[in-house]
Amino acid sequence: MIQRDSVEASVEQPIVATDGSIRKAVMLCLDDFGYDFLTTAAGNDIRFESVVEKGKPTWRSQILIDEEHRLVRLFVFLTDELYPDYRRLWVAELAGRTSDALAIGSIEFDWDTGSAHFRNSLDLRSGNATADDIATRLLNPSSFAIRLWDRGYQNVNSSKISARQALKAALISLDAHENGDVKFNSQTPPLTLVK
Repeated sequence: MIQRDSVEASVEQPIVATDGSIRKAVMLCLDDFGYDFLTTAAGNDIRFESVVEKGKPTWRSQILIDEEHRLVRLFVFLTDELYPDYRRLWVAELAGRTSDALAIGSIEFDWDTGSAHFRNSLDLRSGNATADDIATRLLNPSSFAIRLWDRGYQNVNSSKISARQALKAALISLDAHENGDVKFNSQTPPLTLVK
């Protein structure tokens, strides 16, 4: 679950999403989680720092809202920390392999900047937006993907561990084979044959 401990929201009045407004539902959800957030005057661009594990660093995050088409897009920026330039291919491979393993959302690598980000979308055309929808269908499912990336990315400075090995170790450490957060073909743990 993406949440933050005891942080006051930057909203002065309580937010009630009774009119089906996606913007209000998102702001209510973030307020319920205890997040500080910034938003544009129109309210279609909301920025905040998300936490997926207690005691771990925060992740720069952004929610873009399209009220007309009833879509919510979540972006989490994964490579704000600098990494050695010679590891760019490793980071790109980890992004591709991790994205391929995910059942929900995707991780994309930008070759121009060398950055990676996670993105997930929520289609709300079928009904009204509620804070629970935002939490259970957008934020909470995204938590696993960010934790998986974080566990694999911890090996960015190790030339002895390939991106494939880093991802497999991350999948095992998160017991991914026991839940529905990854695709079936990525659930096989690595095996070493010994004579």
